[in-house]
Amino acid sequence: VPDLEYLCENENRLWGCDGRTIYASKLGDPFNWNVFEGLETDSYAVDTGSAGDFTGCMSFLGYPVFFKEDCFHRVYPSASGAHQVVVQKCAGVQNGSSKSLVVVDDRLYYKSRMGVCVYDGSLPQEIGGCFGTVLYANAAAGGVRGKYFISMEDAAHSWSLFVYDTRKGLWHREDSTHASEFARVGDELYFLENGTLRTVYGTAGTKDGPVGWMAETGIMTYGLVGKKYVSRIN
Repeated sequence: VPDLEYLCENENRLWGCDGRTIYASKLGDPFNWNVFEGLETDSYAVDTGSAGDFTGCMSFLGYPVFFKEDCFHRVYPSASGAHQVVVQKCAGVQNGSSKSLVVVDDRLYYKSRMGVCVYDGSLPQEIGGCFGTVLYANAAAGGVRGKYFISMEDAAHSWSLFVYDTRKGLWHREDSTHASEFARVGDELYFLENGTLRTVYGTAGTKDGPVGWMAETGIMTYGLVGKKYVSRIN
């Protein structure tokens, strides 16, 4: 097996990459990576010409996708073994945030240098504008029940756990949790915090206490005709 940095499974093969080369195992045999007999079941290897090293990979919409910080390489597997690699220049996965790649409700979410992005098969879009000028890095994430949970570190080395509601388009900061790994099992999301296994929805173990929260409105005025009282808050 090559010395792979990132790995995923797609169409009964293992796909992986080192710094700049993409590999695939023999069809149905993850222990053979150097079988080149001219058959459609052969192993596969290709060097990429784009600058920089790979920062993560993920199987999405039936294709292995290999990310760098400023682009991604999508592999189109072929039944004949003539696989095709297409490069797309865009915001890729930030170095050190390979664990942020998560599929939620048929969309791929990840942490780029510019922020959190969502990819639906066309072009990634940035959805983390609410973070303002704060820069985050070293992200790990998980997804369950239509929500994307991501733990990130800011420039002051302080950690935060954010959750994005993919159906309502809302971001919330949970707390200062530093989650190093996430794993979904059924409808529960597990994560590791300092060696302790925790769950998001608390279907197992001991629940935490109440979480403090607040909501802050803008300035409310009462001088408009017909609006002498607060009728609603948007």
